[in-house]
Amino acid sequence: RPVGLEFDPTVPPPAVGLWVTDSNQIIQFQVSLSPAITATAAKSLLKDSPQAMNTGCGEGGVSGDRAPGYFTDNYGNTTANWATCDLQGSLGVDSSGNVYLGGKNLQDVWRFPAPIPTPQAGIAHSADIRVFNPAQLGLFNTRGTKGMYYAIGLAVGVAGGTTQVVAADRDRLMYWNIPPGGPAGLSNGQAADGTAGYSNPVYPLEQAHPELWRICTDRAPIQPRLWALREGYYIQVFNLPLNNADTAAFTLYPPFPLLGGGTVNVTHAEGIAADPTGNFLWLSDQTNSRVFRIRNPLTNPLVDIILGQPSAGGSSCNQPSGTPGAANLCQPGALAFDDHGNLYVSDHSLEV
Repeated sequence: RPVGLEFDPTVPPPAVGLWVTDSNQIIQFQVSLSPAITATAAKSLLKDSPQAMNTGCGEGGVSGDRAPGYFTDNYGNTTANWATCDLQGSLGVDSSGNVYLGGKNLQDVWRFPAPIPTPQAGIAHSADIRVFNPAQLGLFNTRGTKGMYYAIGLAVGVAGGTTQVVAADRDRLMYWNIPPGGPAGLSNGQAADGTAGYSNPVYPLEQAHPELWRICTDRAPIQPRLWALREGYYIQVFNLPLNNADTAAFTLYPPFPLLGGGTVNVTHAEGIAADPTGNFLWLSDQTNSRVFRIRNPLTNPLVDIILGQPSAGGSSCNQPSGTPGAANLCQPGALAFDDHGNLYVSDHSLEV
């Protein structure tokens, strides 16, 4: 399930370093954009080398490169390890090249420290920090200022001189203000500085619908924003920086008007990406195997580009031929922009 897609800012141009979550592994591809587009699997996490096929959780004959390399099972047992099977959350990379993995089921975020080493047989790079360890009250699925239900969305927002790490915890946003000295000033188990976007603000610790899914941020010059998928089909927009108990400044509901007439509906969007200005919003519509762009989403939303389908009414995988190719999609997931403005799509058939 391609839910994680992020760029490594430490890879020197003109190459592009692209991290992708795959089945039970995370792979960094070195991408060249000219004279022809090529991609080489260069680095790996959770395995000792990039795997062409799903080989399951963990890997026989492999050990971590540090102790402890944090891993926690569903029963709360912490062991020295380098692998995790909890890949349904989000992927993030900071300015130093550290890789963060947000887990859905284990309510935690792992940091894999930079520099990420070149693959070596029998050795896998271990995480050095579990950001939310220990779980609140020693229990998982316990909600509070420390405990979360699952971190299915993860983003970094910058506005007004404030940098925040934001986690989408089922039906609320939890945020941590980055200290002046940088992320190293955060500590394991640190309580969130605030929460926002509750589905049920009257009873904030109850798990409620609608759920938050993926989130992203833009870098609009006047008012940066955080964009949040809710229940996989409508979008809430929050002004940055977040403050405690903030509610959405805007909400966008489908169907969206289509350029030339008609509308575009979505029932299961898996990925969301706003361009840096916030004037264009991209959604990956997994159910209909397409990716589409909404221009002027906050003033006059209009779908003006559809990728992956030969027509606005198409919905099947890999159309029209039924064979994966550069012009079609099959159940797309994560979306991300590189520094050149190119859009990357994580796809079930072609990977990216």
